[in-house]
Amino acid sequence: IKFLDETWLEGFTKDGVLHGFSRHFDGKNRLTYIGMYRNGKPFGTWWKIIRGGGCVVGRVDEDGKLSGTTIAYLYPDFKSALIGTFKDGEMVFSQAAQLTGHTTENSCIKRPVFTEPDGRLYQREISTHEFVTSGPTLADP
Repeated sequence: IKFLDETWLEGFTKDGVLHGFSRHFDGKNRLTYIGMYRNGKPFGTWWKIIRGGGCVVGRVDEDGKLSGTTIAYLYPDFKSALIGTFKDGEMVFSQAAQLTGHTTENSCIKRPVFTEPDGRLYQREISTHEFVTSGPTLADP
């Protein structure tokens, strides 16, 4: 399916609606999302590919958004993660964890397994010309 903004997706349909595995691409043919649809709605574990490295991964909510309290940002090393509360794929606050393995969901989507999050609390801060961060010595996990 190609959209007017040049983004597109490929996936399975049933009775004319998306149903099953799906991959989404941007207008430059770069992978942006991987997940499953059930009767036209996103469900289960979804992966949001971050341009520049890393992924946001977790179970989508009832609106099909990567929102909730157990969503993870997986660093480009695919070992380190920040797990916590995300809203529509953007971190609100989180704690560090490590990838320990994965399970397979619906016979096709890899669902990561992490250590229990612990340590300092990270929160999303938007920098401006006057403000960079309230925790300049807070190291990446």
